[in-house]
This record gives sequence, C-alpha cells and structure tokens, in this order.
Amino acid sequence: SLYGSGAVGGVVQILSAAGAGEGKATFFAEYGEEKTLRQGFLWRGPAGAGAASVALTRLEAGGRGPRDAYTGVNGQLHVEIPVGRERVRVTALATQGEKELPYDFFFDAADPTLSPFGSYKEIRDPNNHEKDRVIAGSAAYTRAITEHASLEAELSGFAGMIQNQNPPNAPSTTDYQRTNLDNSRGLATLRARFTPMPSLQTVLGGEYRAEGVARLDDSNYGGFGSVTSVSEGVQSRALYAQTHAEARQRLLVDAGIRLEDHSRYGAYGVPRVALGVLLP
Repeated sequence: SLYGSGAVGGVVQILSAAGAGEGKATFFAEYGEEKTLRQGFLWRGPAGAGAASVALTRLEAGGRGPRDAYTGVNGQLHVEIPVGRERVRVTALATQGEKELPYDFFFDAADPTLSPFGSYKEIRDPNNHEKDRVIAGSAAYTRAITEHASLEAELSGFAGMIQNQNPPNAPSTTDYQRTNLDNSRGLATLRARFTPMPSLQTVLGGEYRAEGVARLDDSNYGGFGSVTSVSEGVQSRALYAQTHAEARQRLLVDAGIRLEDHSRYGAYGVPRVALGVLLP
C-alpha cells in the first residue's frame, strides 16, 4: 500500500552503511578484458552526530571491436544526521555515460536488391554514438512525536536523458538520425507511523507524484525526412493505510488499502490483506 503499483513484485530498499568512529577512505583500481579500466574513491565517516558517505567511480571499456567503447562516471552521496528527536536524511545519485555504436544502416539508391528504389545496407558507422545521464535524489525528515509515534516527510526526484547522434556518413550528406529522450519524476509524501506495541505497527500517509516524458526524433534517409515529437505528463494523488500485527508469536496479519486518483486512469482503491502462520 505504501508504494502503489511500483511494488507489484515487492520492494527492496538499500541505503549506504552508516559511518562509525573516524572517517575511512578507500581508493581502488581494476583492469580486465576488452581494455576495461575501473577506478574509484569511497569515503565513509561521521557528519556531526550522524554519518555520511561519498562514492565516485569511473568505468572505461574498449569493447569487442572498432567503435564499441564506453566511458561512464558515477557519483553517490548519503548523509543522515539526527537533531534531537528529529532526523534528516539526504541521498543523491548522478551518472553519465557515452557509448560508441559501431553499426548503422545506409540507404543505397543504386542497389535494387530489396526494392527497385534502393536497399538498406548494414555498415560500420564512423560517428554514431549515444549519451545518457541520470540524476536522482531524495531528502527525508523524521520527527518523533511520542515514544510510539513519528512523522515523516520526504521529497524525491529523478531526471534522465538519452541522446543519440548519428550524423551523415560520406559520401551521403542527407542520411542522419537524431533522438533526444528526457523523462522525469517527482514525489512528495507525508506519513505517520504508530507503534503502540512491538507486535502492532501502523502507517498512514499521502503522496503526490508527477511524471513527464519528452521525445524528439529527427531523421532523413534517402532524401525522405521525418520529424516527430512527444511530450506527455501524468499526475497522481494517493492516500494509504497499512497495518502489521502479530499474535502470540505465531499469527501474522498484514492489511492495507491505497486510494489513488490518477490523471489518466481516474480514481480507484486497492485493498490488500495477507495472513501468515509460523510453524515451529
């Protein structure tokens, strides 16, 4: 119920390990087949009364043949700081890569093999390449209201870009292809957790989610040009409740409901219940 339709197959959340004591820095370098080189830096340590970790890696690979190389960099940040009865957590990720694409299709108007007007041929491409970029982050604030209740607020966002550039190959001056794809997601959520006893836990919350995608395709093959573009967005608002209970260390009950108001699919409710029995 907390994660909605994105949790069809379950949810796994992994956070960087908290630093303890003095800071610790690690440098590494690796080398492998296909001229693969990976190097990086990792630091974990205290941040005031909390902990922080920073990681930076770079990957370079030559590939299996001509124009099959890849180069990418990746950075991660995780900071968690307690402030009295409050806790602040900030997580960020950024990655960027560039990939050479060795193959392309060339339209030969003088070759009637596939049609009287010409044929497409697969060729080694001297300049086809693709770039990708991902930036994501979240900031969460937790405040303990009582010994058995807490309030959590979280903002998170994601932005991704894929750019393919395939300029004309000599002797052609017209055959080219360009694609730009941008997608984004933003999420704001507020939830309350109640634990009146160790065997009973309840979460109540609400969230707002907005997603968007923009794509531009521009191509020209054999003198036939085409330009298409797509720009779409959806929004959803949701309220949810979920409870986990255990009885006599033998019976487990999970129950929840999520009420969703989606800009495209309308309003609907998704209840769920699960019952488990522990066998010695």
